[in-house]
Amino acid sequence: MTVEPPRERTDSVATKATLTLEDGKTMDADLHIPTTGRRPNTSFISNMLLTTDGRVETNLSTLRADKAGPRVDAIGDVASYGRPAVHLIPNAIPVLWCKHQARLTAGCRKGGELCWRGQDV
Repeated sequence: MTVEPPRERTDSVATKATLTLEDGKTMDADLHIPTTGRRPNTSFISNMLLTTDGRVETNLSTLRADKAGPRVDAIGDVASYGRPAVHLIPNAIPVLWCKHQARLTAGCRKGGELCWRGQDV
């Protein structure tokens, strides 16, 4: 995969990008966050949302980044809810999935546009 504009530095990660996949297809993205390296990439996140060790401060029960708002969650080695270990991500996915379903259901009840009906949205 390639990214335009190139992401040689992290100061430009919060800009629109065009991703070119291996099969030649392209996708426009509002945000591209490189997730490779030895340390979590939080350089583009406000210091107000980070712990002293540079990870996103997350609520242990909800995985929410409370200081960022009610619909911002963080998992993986970037989040403070557990040890900074990528192998802990599978344990967090069910929590995020339940929250995602609840948000979609609530949106449908309020006449929202996003509705999950057992198919890809």
